[in-house]
Amino acid sequence: MLYTPKRLLLLAALTSALFLGFQNCGGVNVARLPSELNTCVDPSGSSPTSILDSISVDNKSILNAYVIEIRFSDRQLLSSIKEFNWLFDDKPQPPKSSIFNHDISGLVACSSHKITAQWIDSCNQPRQLVKNYIHPGDNCQEIVFSCQGSVPPDANLCPQDDKDLTKDTDRTLKDTCSAAKCEYTCATGYTNISGVCTQIPATFVCQGNIPDHSVICPDDDRNLTTNTNRTLVSSCSVPAGSVPKCEYICEVGYHNDGNACVADVFECQGAIPANSVLCPGDDVGLPSNANRTLVSACSAPLGSIPKCEYTCATGYINVAGVCTTAPPPFVLPAGFQCLDTPLHTIMASEQYARISSTSTSLLDRTEYFATRLKGNSMIWTVKIIVAAGDSTLAKALAFFEVGQGYGSGPTPRIVTLSKNKCDTSATNNIVISDAARPSNSSTFEFSLNETRSGVRGLTTGVYYLNIQNVDCGVGQGCDVLLDWHGAY
Repeated sequence: MLYTPKRLLLLAALTSALFLGFQNCGGVNVARLPSELNTCVDPSGSSPTSILDSISVDNKSILNAYVIEIRFSDRQLLSSIKEFNWLFDDKPQPPKSSIFNHDISGLVACSSHKITAQWIDSCNQPRQLVKNYIHPGDNCQEIVFSCQGSVPPDANLCPQDDKDLTKDTDRTLKDTCSAAKCEYTCATGYTNISGVCTQIPATFVCQGNIPDHSVICPDDDRNLTTNTNRTLVSSCSVPAGSVPKCEYICEVGYHNDGNACVADVFECQGAIPANSVLCPGDDVGLPSNANRTLVSACSAPLGSIPKCEYTCATGYINVAGVCTTAPPPFVLPAGFQCLDTPLHTIMASEQYARISSTSTSLLDRTEYFATRLKGNSMIWTVKIIVAAGDSTLAKALAFFEVGQGYGSGPTPRIVTLSKNKCDTSATNNIVISDAARPSNSSTFEFSLNETRSGVRGLTTGVYYLNIQNVDCGVGQGCDVLLDWHGAY
């Protein structure tokens, strides 16, 4: 601002009372700035500490040179600040500790100037204190600085940005307010796009409560043209995201019943197989309705998919999908001996194996042993394991050959494949040769875990190949040799 001499004394009196707070210091009027606190919390967490109290402006005549002298009112605070600088009209001046002297003898009467103190506080934050200085003169007229230019449409002036201007300042549109003056930001509902406040497009949303146990249809909450109520539907509109919007469908395990998502209750369907029992857990947690089926064994782990499986009850066996009365447990006939050598176990997938009723291990093609299977009352059993992964699909069939052992005489034999050790009966067994048609040597081929026309098949499980002499003469060696050829 500029002031006339007639008004200078009045100004001094007014500013003494209202703003600058003039006081007499040894006959010299010293203008003091209002107290300004620049605070931070020190590492010990104590109360905020005053970094700068005030600066003073004093016009003095020193050796006939007019100067402005600015000083800290509390020199003891100098130890808490760093990088202290003085500026006059935004031009850096040589600092002199806490005192700044500037020659004002060449200043124009009634001119307005800015004195700035800048420093870094103990919290490493930049601080600044500004004081306006009016150089005395005659007939000074008051000059009021203001924001210049047109007001940006649909914008609001930043708080206090038209107050205490030190020069005429152009209006500018900013994204956010800063320390500069005459700044504007866009009004609510508008955004700054390339220096123009542009209305933000309306944002429409789905309204109302989200139905319990439901999920929104894909893209139904995007590109809405109006606020839309949420609705529960049986199926989403096609294509995805098309009108109507804000549609919801029931989540997995629930279905829409009376405009509410109700938990699905699925059940086993169809007749219960006669003489069977449900596999444990197979009637709970069904993902859908399932037909009842009769199986040889429950799926593992119990209660897993497939559901609604049944197995034959105790005393019954599954014969071609029907629970049939099980035959009595096999009992070795009196006077007979079961020759069960634990090492005589063959995996159905083995390509070739040779064992003898005399040997306790696999033989090579040239070995033989003394006869052991003599007479007609000793039954030799060989364990055969068909694993789940064994299959003759697109392969040669598996087969075995039974013949006389080396050094043994020929004799007819009964040969069966059974679920029981040493069971040579015809009941529930696969009979290769029987008492009515005994054979000295037998060959039998079969499929593994597949169905092939005209061929007997073995599914996953454990079987026993049982061999019994029929007419082994007294003292005659009737040892048996078995060659096994698995699928390959």
